[in-house]
Amino acid sequence: MNTDLFGPDSDFVTYHSVVSTSPVQIAISPGDLKREWQANGRRYFEYSMGSTKIQDFFSYLSGNYAIKRDQWHNVKLEIYYLPSHTYDLDKMMGAAKAGLDYYTTNYGPYQFDQFRIIEFPRYRTFAQSFPNTVPYSEAIGFIGRLEHPDDIDFTWFVTAHELAHQWWGHQLVGGYEKGSNMMSESLAEYSRCA
Repeated sequence: MNTDLFGPDSDFVTYHSVVSTSPVQIAISPGDLKREWQANGRRYFEYSMGSTKIQDFFSYLSGNYAIKRDQWHNVKLEIYYLPSHTYDLDKMMGAAKAGLDYYTTNYGPYQFDQFRIIEFPRYRTFAQSFPNTVPYSEAIGFIGRLEHPDDIDFTWFVTAHELAHQWWGHQLVGGYEKGSNMMSESLAEYSRCA
């Protein structure tokens, strides 16, 4: 039994998942998309991390998404967004590329082949880093506007912070003890500021 910041039974796991959704939506989970198909009025997506083990910590999202794609060296970058929410996409992609440059140079290789950001409705206002996947509220990105040029660019800030958790929380993981979340959050914050 392993104990780390995700809980007392948080061994790294071999991850494989098949997710189904309505025919007009895209379902997303951590992992690389291995295949997709339709059957019996449903759309199916198969994801796998292959030989890379991950925290037993993952999310599932489904939506009628458009996809913005790019590349950073050998890492595929994808942003899943509502087709009308295009305002912050370039900022998010820029923060992902700049973060991958900085974090890889200073903290070691990115452990996955892909990094995804997925929009979800503004019922909640947060983003959270899962292995190679970041659900991201439209309330703090996608539709944000800087009112003044010297304001903090919150979209860039949140994207860089959540990407930093791919190192601090998904590669280096604190124990299941008081204060371990401080390491994850403080180092993600420090890295984002550097």
